[in-house]
Amino acid sequence: METTPRLGMYAAFGFHVSFEERVRLIAEAGFDCTSLWWEEKHERGRAFRGLAPPIARGAGLDIESVHVPYSWCNELWSDEAEVREGGLARHCGWLDDCSRHEVSIMV
Repeated sequence: METTPRLGMYAAFGFHVSFEERVRLIAEAGFDCTSLWWEEKHERGRAFRGLAPPIARGAGLDIESVHVPYSWCNELWSDEAEVREGGLARHCGWLDDCSRHEVSIMV
């Protein structure tokens, strides 16, 4: 199957402007897609995860991937079953988010 190359840019590119403005600027610059950060530590960021995909798509961008926090990866191979199960539940929740928002790649 032949695919057309796409050009993407990470949505958090360093300028302090609203998310809506950032994705608009990304689209206007000619990018086709973006990647999103899945904030976990701050409630405001967690709440915004449900809003970011439709905003990005509304700006004309596909969502290439969501990048989840690396902070808890060691939970997945912890010697303690309860810690492992918590890490697995957290990662499965992020996979559910990807499914709900039709994003096929989780980093």
